[in-house]
Amino acid sequence: MQFIKQSFKNSLSHFFPIITYGVFIFIATVSVIVASYQKLPLTGLTRDPAAIFETTPFVGLISNFGNLLWAVTASVCLFSGLILRNLDHKRDATFMISSGLVCSMLLIDDFLMIHEYIFPIYFSIGEEFVFLAYFIIIISYLFFFRKKVLKTNFVLLITAFVFFGCSILMDYFIGYSILATFIEDTLKTFGICTWFIYFSNEAFSSLQKKQGK
Repeated sequence: MQFIKQSFKNSLSHFFPIITYGVFIFIATVSVIVASYQKLPLTGLTRDPAAIFETTPFVGLISNFGNLLWAVTASVCLFSGLILRNLDHKRDATFMISSGLVCSMLLIDDFLMIHEYIFPIYFSIGEEFVFLAYFIIIISYLFFFRKKVLKTNFVLLITAFVFFGCSILMDYFIGYSILATFIEDTLKTFGICTWFIYFSNEAFSSLQKKQGK
């Protein structure tokens, strides 16, 4: 594993702290502006929702688990992509970094309810248009990396899309009920789990092959 340690050191030792603090400062600044616009107290940005609403911390547990998996998957993809890039494995590196960016996009959407709340409420853009934009991005991503994807265990990726598709169809065609919503969100979380398994396996496989050379 010496090559991984050296690659990580070369890539991130100087820029990682700057990037990390920079991202947090940017998010904090935007959050304060939004809070000011919505007349939300600053403590509303820092406290846990369960504490604010004085309810059980188990509220949103499965949703939070899904968001954590999105974040872990994005991290795995970006981390392995940076290592592969420094090892001059550019094709695999591009695939993993692009996959990490796609995961990050889906994480932000899910975490901040972009298609459900932000775009419809603040920009008067319906969910269907946001979904269409995501669809175009993901199809373009898959088309660009089609040769790479076909060399992987793409059945897992197809399975993830089936879970996501079933969740979306339930959202659109089945009326709201506690059971229907639970099943819809559970299907989505199964999709995220499968997505995580696929990309984790691919990241490990790419690094393992490179280590063997």
